[in-house]
Amino acid sequence: MSTVNESIAKVLDDLSRPDLEDRCLVHFPQCLQSAHAIACFRRDIKVVSIANPAIVSGQVQLTTSLDLPKLRSVKQVECFSAYTLDGAIVVPSNLITPNTFVDLSDANSEFNYYGFGYAQSYILLGDTLNLKGVDSTTLALSVTGQFWPSYTFNELTDEYETDSWLMREFPQIVEVYLRLYVARINKDKDGMNIELGSVQQLKTELIRSYPQEISK
Repeated sequence: MSTVNESIAKVLDDLSRPDLEDRCLVHFPQCLQSAHAIACFRRDIKVVSIANPAIVSGQVQLTTSLDLPKLRSVKQVECFSAYTLDGAIVVPSNLITPNTFVDLSDANSEFNYYGFGYAQSYILLGDTLNLKGVDSTTLALSVTGQFWPSYTFNELTDEYETDSWLMREFPQIVEVYLRLYVARINKDKDGMNIELGSVQQLKTELIRSYPQEISK
């Protein structure tokens, strides 16, 4: 297991560029996202529930910055007519049926085969998830989707942290993207070609090592 700071120090020491630490700390979230974008990993799929959504004419807008931090894509939306709180965690109950939200980004148009608009739909545009057809009795929403790993600064340890499972179990796939970033800064074409080859090799190794994690 490697920490963010340890991985950066390791890469910069190997490439003799300790002066790039600050730039690498800023760029590191992109390395994490590149690694997690290799496949649809099961451990990146989470369920987030939200209490008392603001419903306006059957529509709800949620943001990926406040309501659904780090949301990458949506797999399912569900409406519930009740919920309880387990500390700060929303626990929905009483699923409202029918619950057939259609992803408009996957649909050919906003209309079905018969020319009618979908009664319930959602679409993720930029940092906003737009829901249409939300039942007026809805007191809680659950969104199942793929989420990017977190990246935060811990003031107590004075280090950056992430909940990325790849950083815990396969940090080399994140580090190789950082090495590629440094090679680009150096304008080192040979180095970039070497790292691009390493990226492909490690992608294959990752998928072969974790076939159970790939969600189809």
